[in-house]
Amino acid sequence: MSNSFITVLAIALLAVGLDVALILIWRKRQEHRTPVKPPPPLHIQMRVKVQLGEANRDPNQGIGITPRIMLLQPVEAASRALPLPARTVEGIPRAVSALRSAWRARPGVILFSLALFLYLATRFTGLSQYPFYFHGDEAIHTVYASELLHDKGIFEGETFLPTYFKNGTKYNLSLSVYIQILPTLLFGKSTLVTRGVSILFTLIPAAAVALIVRDFLKLPYWWSATLLLSLVPAWFLHSRTAFETVLSVSMLAGFLYYYLRYRLENPKSLYPAMVFGALTFYAYNPAQLVIVAFGLILLLADWRYHLKHWQTGIRGLVFLAILALPYLRFRLTVFAPIEDHLRDLGSYWLTSIPLTEKITHFISLYFYGLSPGYWYFPNGQDLPRHQMGSYGNILSITLPFALLGVWISLRSILQLRKKSAHNVENLANIQLTYRMIWIALLVAPLPGTLAQVGITRVLTFVLPITILTAVGVIATVRWLEKWISEWLLATGAFTILAGGILFLTRDALVNGPFWYQEYGFGGMQYGAQQVLGEINHYLDTYNNVHIVLSTDWANGSDFLALFFLDDPFAVEMASVDSFILEKRDLPPYYVLVLTPEEYERALATEKFKSIQVEKTIPYPNGEPGFYFVRMAYADNIDTIFSQEEAARRKLLEGNIQFGGTTVSVRYPLLDMGPIQNAFDGQDDTLIRTNRINPAIIELTLPAPRDVRGVSVNVGASKIRLTIQIFPEDGAEPVEFSQDIQTAIDTPIAVIEFGQTISARSIRLEVLLLENPEFGHVHIWEIRLR
Repeated sequence: MSNSFITVLAIALLAVGLDVALILIWRKRQEHRTPVKPPPPLHIQMRVKVQLGEANRDPNQGIGITPRIMLLQPVEAASRALPLPARTVEGIPRAVSALRSAWRARPGVILFSLALFLYLATRFTGLSQYPFYFHGDEAIHTVYASELLHDKGIFEGETFLPTYFKNGTKYNLSLSVYIQILPTLLFGKSTLVTRGVSILFTLIPAAAVALIVRDFLKLPYWWSATLLLSLVPAWFLHSRTAFETVLSVSMLAGFLYYYLRYRLENPKSLYPAMVFGALTFYAYNPAQLVIVAFGLILLLADWRYHLKHWQTGIRGLVFLAILALPYLRFRLTVFAPIEDHLRDLGSYWLTSIPLTEKITHFISLYFYGLSPGYWYFPNGQDLPRHQMGSYGNILSITLPFALLGVWISLRSILQLRKKSAHNVENLANIQLTYRMIWIALLVAPLPGTLAQVGITRVLTFVLPITILTAVGVIATVRWLEKWISEWLLATGAFTILAGGILFLTRDALVNGPFWYQEYGFGGMQYGAQQVLGEINHYLDTYNNVHIVLSTDWANGSDFLALFFLDDPFAVEMASVDSFILEKRDLPPYYVLVLTPEEYERALATEKFKSIQVEKTIPYPNGEPGFYFVRMAYADNIDTIFSQEEAARRKLLEGNIQFGGTTVSVRYPLLDMGPIQNAFDGQDDTLIRTNRINPAIIELTLPAPRDVRGVSVNVGASKIRLTIQIFPEDGAEPVEFSQDIQTAIDTPIAVIEFGQTISARSIRLEVLLLENPEFGHVHIWEIRLR
């Protein structure tokens, strides 16, 4: 266990223990103190000074003396002393008495403050230990922020402060980049800073869930909602990362709270609600569906209230238009069709299946995203790096409380008891709050219906379900008030929940690295900080060294290099396969950093006469994770490559279904998709050659067919398309060739013959002009016109 964790654990336990101990001591003394009789009335002795006045010289009165009586000071009775102000009841120190008084005055605020402290402590403790990976999708935000700072707000030499940034082929980064600018400027690049900024924003939902329970549901023990959110495994894991999905949940929490304030307290809260709604939209692409659906439902459900405050609504629409300007600029300047994004996701909405089947699939995914089976029990749906071992996305022990909260909320929504006007108004406000929570619950699974349910897409579900779980927990605690005092229930509930959070934290830090022991590309993608830190050491130590870093161990390995390396441009990013599949320069000062799989492939081939391991970096379980090696080619390497090239370019033979008939086809070696994909009539399936360029495909038709042109979907590429038409076997071909530049919005290359030609066989050649020797040729569809 790390020293930092022990420190935080000790502080948290001390705070909770001190709180409980003081209250127990006070209660104990109150119960066992000896009754004291009321003190007798104090008799105050007064010192009196009598001063004789002037003589009375009235002859009718005679001579006399007029006394003057002056009260000088009171004197306490010697038999009883008044309490001294410096002492406290029963001898308890003044500080303890003050703390007790504060507890009695505002116990909820104290426990809420402790809950937020515990939340932050368990987010930051061991931040580099768990999650023990640092993903390229976390590093990219800081890398882009650094580039914006370097180029004074101009991104990639084109756009000033762009609305969206690309991650791979998709424009899906926005707010997550901008929040990293100031921290990067002040502290530079580090995992602690990048993740820490994200953690600080998660204080919004940590506070919002409790404040909603307090301010709008009017429930005691409201601080328990913060602790319950801390106990959600899916949130515990992701709130310690810099994934943009976390930011979208945080912004949605702010929207929930301020919209409730708009409806129940102050119409002017509409404006911060709109700000948080817009930030939710910009934070994460899947969250756009959540906030848009949420907004439309609220627009319809609360239309009477909107009309009542129509002036605020009009100003809100103007404010919303201003908030939408960055998105409008993006749509007007960047071609990024939604269809392409759905295609990248592999969405079933773009397939050719019947509409009824799509709707059925949508309903299935939607209810799966709401099901306890997905949320409360381990599932095989989410990637291992997005799960906490055998934990469900939400602790299964909290399911009964969630169900109780669901029942209470539904009963409140469906029934409004007739009481006094004041009570009716309060109950109506609680009804509206529950309705808002249920809307948030029901829109949360929508992003998972686009392709498939995944925790990063449906993470907003944790907000409403945490509030409902808190309602169930609070109802249970209030039922126990029949037998147990309120103060003991409060401290007991806090201690139990805090203990669960501390146990979850310790379990993650100690056992998390071993829950799933596939650490490579298909699993946890471990090693960014470790291997890149060692590369920095190599570059600092050796004057003449060239590092070749594998790309086969993590998504976004190039962004990880830009994040961690002092000089990222001193490192070449390449797989060992680039040395196996073709002959490259491999001098002695080349050091290759290989994964275990690459190392085994290098050993299995006969192309290297020596492979010298200089260093290994282990995985958390002790097995080798990365090999730093120097290699040398075999003496007959030229002969080996010549033989392989001849064999590799030999065309394969097969049959396909094309135009309703069986057609013989010859095609190159493929590493992606069967050859039938190029002739199935669908533009969302493809084939890819196995580093063979050009791609040659020969079709032999069962009978001559009239052809007047050919179209080939090759995506965005610069190609040379050559078509040879053979009217009959053995005849001279008619050839057409053309250089074509295709784009994302026009991915299809077309050659029109200008005449109709009878074809018995057809030979197509697709040559990539930008990578003529070892390029992968992608073909989505071939059509005869």
